[in-house]
Amino acid sequence: MKRKQPTITAYLLPLLLLLCYQPVFAEKFEIVEAHISLQNEIYHLSSTIRYPLDTELTTALHRGVVLPIKVIVEVYLPRSYLPDTEIAFLKQRYELRFHALTRQYIVTNHNSGASTSYRSLALALQHLGEINNLPIIDKNLLTEGVEYRVRVRAAINTGLLAIPLKLTSYFYGPWRSESAWWDMPL
Repeated sequence: MKRKQPTITAYLLPLLLLLCYQPVFAEKFEIVEAHISLQNEIYHLSSTIRYPLDTELTTALHRGVVLPIKVIVEVYLPRSYLPDTEIAFLKQRYELRFHALTRQYIVTNHNSGASTSYRSLALALQHLGEINNLPIIDKNLLTEGVEYRVRVRAAINTGLLAIPLKLTSYFYGPWRSESAWWDMPL
């Protein structure tokens, strides 16, 4: 009697399930509120984002890992049966780091180059989560009477993590922290 060999699927399926597993208790970033205002013919975004860091991310931060964070803003034209038409795309890049010698948390905005130091992680995360009057698009670039929409999302910028963490981020919860899209009319 010949014994049947297990197929490659028998080995790959459990591995795939293990890699796709994400703990349900991992907190996600959250856009608490966002709104658009028109000032001098330019649309501006103001938003409040909550960045809860679990113990693994906080420990990594205290051990010298820089947390790259991105806020993505898209202006788009919704379509019923086809993909939405992207009108404008903006990526705000931030970095959160801990300076062990001074015991300060440093938030850097890579788009403006500005860095600010904070005594506590809570203050640094609060500052990081406040977006005030960010210009997103000139009104003159839009067609009048068309109903455009804006969506905003915040996430850890996994593409900028160190290679071992980048590999981990594809499969493991805390390093995949991101918010849901916040969608609103322009």
